[in-house]
Amino acid sequence: MGGPSVGRLVPCYHVASRQVVRDPWLLGAPSLRPPGDYRLEVAWGDQAAAPLVPKLRVNGRERSFSLPEDVQHPLTLRLGESIYLRGYALTGAAGKLSVVLDWQAAALIDTDYTVFVQLLDANGRIVAQKDQYPLGRHRADLYLGGRRSGD
Repeated sequence: MGGPSVGRLVPCYHVASRQVVRDPWLLGAPSLRPPGDYRLEVAWGDQAAAPLVPKLRVNGRERSFSLPEDVQHPLTLRLGESIYLRGYALTGAAGKLSVVLDWQAAALIDTDYTVFVQLLDANGRIVAQKDQYPLGRHRADLYLGGRRSGD
């Protein structure tokens, strides 16, 4: 089912004549896009786009606008103009600390943000840190106002 995967790590001029390569792509549909029928096209360089899938059904993203009842530590902490930290949960095992954050957008977020969580010792020194997009995969500017997400 196709050749080796090269993604964007190998320039096109490194692909041998008649060589087959697999090139995976992940398209993130903007969250404001309504569910519906779309078409998928592909183009190479400055060539005209060619249809791949003439009719592709795109479903909306699952959204929650209320805080789950099982939030370990509910709170309302405003961080900036458009986002609230509504709760968190902590669990630990085998020298690892798991942190789950519950966010809620107060308005449509039109700027991309990352989140960091830091573990500090008694002297205020960082002993562990993690930086990522909320949910570990979605850019913050894809959030709808009022939407709650667990991270």
